[in-house]
Amino acid sequence: MPTLSDTGTDGDPQSSTDDATHPQYDGDNALAPVLDSTKDQAPSTPQTRTYLDANGQPIYGLFDHDLHVGFDDYFLFTERYGSTSKQAGFDPRFDLDGNGIVNLADFFIFADHFGKEAVIGG
Repeated sequence: MPTLSDTGTDGDPQSSTDDATHPQYDGDNALAPVLDSTKDQAPSTPQTRTYLDANGQPIYGLFDHDLHVGFDDYFLFTERYGSTSKQAGFDPRFDLDGNGIVNLADFFIFADHFGKEAVIGG
């Protein structure tokens, strides 16, 4: 079962996931609450962190470090659109559904979370 924890403070992107289908990059903020369930994730899913909104719901699409899903995240996403896990340099943070390709399904997940903001505290 996922548990609420704080991000690390060493500046390294760290990881956990609330489920195996929605991995998410955490950025460098040491105060944002995240779901931490590395023991429950599927072996093929990259270890990631998921930020939570004010209602405790996970937010997907935070690719930069500002805790707000916005245009900077969109531009980062579009740079990786169409990439697959078979390509060198594939970044699984952008494969939001975990199927090995950054495609339209991932964009729809991103679009559903566009404008959301992670809460600070813990």
